This record gives sequence, C-alpha cells and structure tokens, in this order.
Amino acid sequence: MVAATPSTSRFSTLLKEHPDAVAAIACGVLVFLGWQMLNFGWLGVALFVLTAAYAIGGFESAREGLTTLLKEKELDVDLLMIVAALGAAALGLWRREYYLIVDGAVLILIFAISGALEGYAMQRTERSIQGLMSLTADTARVVRNGQERTIPVSELKIGDRVLVKPGELVPTDGLVIEGFSTLNQASITAESIPVEKTVGDEVFAGTINGNGALRLKIHQPPESSLIQRVIRLVQQAQTEAPPSQQFIERFECGYAKVIYHWEAEGKTIVWVAYAGEILGIIAVADTVRPAAAKAIARLKRLGIEQIVMLTGDNSRTAHSIAQQVGVDRVYAELLPEDKVDVIRQLQKQYQSVAMVGDGINDAPALAQASVGIAMGTAGSDVALETADIVLMADRLERLEQAICLGRRAQGVVKQNIVFALSFVVILLIANFAGNITLPFGVLGHEGSTAIVTLSGLRLLRTG
Repeated sequence: MVAATPSTSRFSTLLKEHPDAVAAIACGVLVFLGWQMLNFGWLGVALFVLTAAYAIGGFESAREGLTTLLKEKELDVDLLMIVAALGAAALGLWRREYYLIVDGAVLILIFAISGALEGYAMQRTERSIQGLMSLTADTARVVRNGQERTIPVSELKIGDRVLVKPGELVPTDGLVIEGFSTLNQASITAESIPVEKTVGDEVFAGTINGNGALRLKIHQPPESSLIQRVIRLVQQAQTEAPPSQQFIERFECGYAKVIYHWEAEGKTIVWVAYAGEILGIIAVADTVRPAAAKAIARLKRLGIEQIVMLTGDNSRTAHSIAQQVGVDRVYAELLPEDKVDVIRQLQKQYQSVAMVGDGINDAPALAQASVGIAMGTAGSDVALETADIVLMADRLERLEQAICLGRRAQGVVKQNIVFALSFVVILLIANFAGNITLPFGVLGHEGSTAIVTLSGLRLLRTG
C-alpha cells in the first residue's frame, strides 16, 4: 500500500474543490504546448496535445450544452462554441491549415476560463449559504407544561415559550415576554454595537444573546424567521437568474439561435471588429434567384416526378436552399464522380433522368444523364460541349420552356412519322394495284416529305 504524498494530496484537494479551474489551467498549458509544437513542425505530437486540450477544456461546456439541448430543447452558447471549435479543427485538418485547430482550442480555453470563474462565484455563494447556516441553532430550549427540554428547532410551534440563556444563539424569531439583555445583531443588521432588548421587542434567529436571560414567545414558524428567509433568498439567487441575467440569457439564447439559424440557412458568419472590439456580425450567403421556387413549382406541374439537387456544397447549405425552392431530394458534398454515381442510381429508379449543370465538375454527370442541359453564358466550355441542350439565357424559367418545346417536338415528330408512314403505305398499295405511275409516285413521296418538313416548322412558333 502506497501512501499519498503531500503534493498528490494537495492536487487531489484542488481538483475536488476547483475542478473547472484545474481544467482551464490544463487546457491553457496544452494549447500553448500544441502551438509551440506546430511552430517546431512536430505535427503528430501537436495534434495529440491539442486534441487533449479540446477534450479537457471543452468537456464541461459540451456536457452542459447537450443537456440543455436534450432536456430543455434549447440551443445555448456552450454548444455553439463547441460546434464552432470543432468546425475550425475540421477545416484546419481539411485545408491543412493547422493553426485553425489552435484557434478552436483558444476558443475552448476562453470558455473554460469563463466556466472556472463562474464555478468560483458559485462556490463563493455556497460558502455564504454555509456561513449563514452556521449562524442558526439546531436546537432550542423550550418550556412546555412547566418543564424545560431541548428539542430540534424544526419542531417549534407558534405559541411555544423558548428560553435563551446568556451567550447562546437565538434559535428562531420571537417576541420577548420576560427578561432584559443586549443582543449582538451584527450577523443580521451589521450593527457593531449590541442592541438592548426587553419585553415586547422582537429578536431574530442567529443573533447572540448577551449577559441576560430572555424568555421568548414564538409568533411565526421557524422556517419564516429572518435568517431562513435570507438563506432562501441566497439560494434563490443561486438557482434563479435576476432580471439583468435573464435579459442576458434571453439575448444569449436568441444570439445562439440566430448564429445557428444563419448557419443552418447556409450562411457564412463574418465578425466585424475595430481596434480589438467586436462591433457586430454579418451573415453572408449566396442569394437564391427569386424565380427559382416558381420555376421548380412549374416543373412539378409539368409532371416531373422528382426534383433532385446534386451539389458539392455542405449539407446544411444544400438543405437550406432546397427547402427554400422546393427541391424534393438533396445529395450534398459530392465530387464529380459522386454525381455520376447518383445519376446512375436515379436512372435505375426512374429510367430517364435530365441533368442541369454549368460547371466543369458537372460535365461527367451531364454526359451520363439521359438528357444533359447546360446553362449557356454561365456554363464552362466542357459543360457546354458535353450537354445535349444548351440554354443560352441563364434563367431557370427557360428550363420549363425547353421541356415544353421538347415535348412539342416529340409530338410533332410522332405525328410526322405516322403521316409519312401512312402516306408510304398508300403509295405502296397504289403501286401494287397498278394505279400509280412512277412520276406520280415520286411526286407523292416528295410531297409527303415537304408536308413533314412544313409540319416540323411549327416548332418555330413560340408559346
């Protein structure tokens, strides 16, 4: 059996009494070491140390944030901070800009320090309550039926007679019915000079009796004494926020939701600062074309079964835009080859799939689709060359016109085929019957061709 050394014992005591402070200090040391290791090029060790900083410094905030989210269905700044820090770390790893991981660790460190200070303040409050509790007596000397006995203060009843001897704590509030003395009320009123008390005066629990004995009559329950009301007020102040803090927490909650609802809408958050002071926040995002939602609604009215979005953007941005414009399904964070795979899956499910795109990364999917449609002026050369259809105007409503035109063209082609084949059958029957000469046969064939050509010219009409 190994005995604990004094230093180990002191550390255990410190960890038990001030866990948040120990976590903040450890986090600060690890952040500094990780930063220095990055400067020396020790990437592997730096990532390990910074990961430890994230875990130690962010554990409490993550726990509180998740508890608030799961139990109260509220998003608070603690969880938002963790998400932001992890986002910075992920971005740093992805871009290989490892100092972004340090930035996230510093954010966690700031919140760890804040949590430590808050914990210290709460401990001060708890010690204040314990100090107030030490001012109260556990027992009282009560006189009932002419007999004096000691009972717990909690058993005192209104009308009981209590005897307070010199030097004792007054057990509960009461009225003096016999005796004269001076009481030290510093714990209650902060008066440094003892106050004289005689018959008819009220005395308070927690005050110290002087040289004289007093007989009191209990006129209210012990839990209603002044010292107990003070204790309850302190406890209430510990568990319930005052109006100013409630305002801050309402602002904080709204702020967290705004920062979240902005990110959920696919917006990039930009902090504005001047001379080291935060002035505000700007949310930047690509604007959805006003006609986009109407265009998609019209496509659905045309009978398009599914409107699917394929994008390389992050899932949150993609789903936000999809919700705004009425897209049915979303595939986000796709590479060019991923888009091709999705097109193949959709073709297995729906057979015919049209793809609309404008970038180089859309070219493989445009080639794979049953019909590839490129946006003209905004499209890359590769996309334009790969597509089956090119919309010269970068307007989504043109897509509806293209589909309508395609359907009209399909209808005209079918009509022309039926007409041409019917005319050829008539010519063959007439030829085998011997009722048509060669010139009339050629004239009839060419005439039918001219009619089919003229029929096709109907597609040139707009509307």
